[in-house]
Amino acid sequence: MNIRGFFLVMWNLWDPIYFSMTRLRYIERDGERTIIRARLMRYRGKPVVLSDGTVIGKNDLLIKIHLHNAKLLKELQRYNHEIAKGKAIYRH
Repeated sequence: MNIRGFFLVMWNLWDPIYFSMTRLRYIERDGERTIIRARLMRYRGKPVVLSDGTVIGKNDLLIKIHLHNAKLLKELQRYNHEIAKGKAIYRH
């Protein structure tokens, strides 16, 4: 096993613990889990104005998005070419 494979195994062992501690939820499409996980949260900082003029204020409801990197890396092991990997990421 190479070092990359070792870290992928370790990441897969750690990920369920991380998932349970962060209150993430899977985003599903057509009944299948995607590589995107998210959680709803309230903004607690000072008001922020985005580049499009949107103002985010205290207690606004936001969604925090996470990629499921362990699943993504496992899926990408099947592809040898970077373009094929890019297409796979786009599909997922």
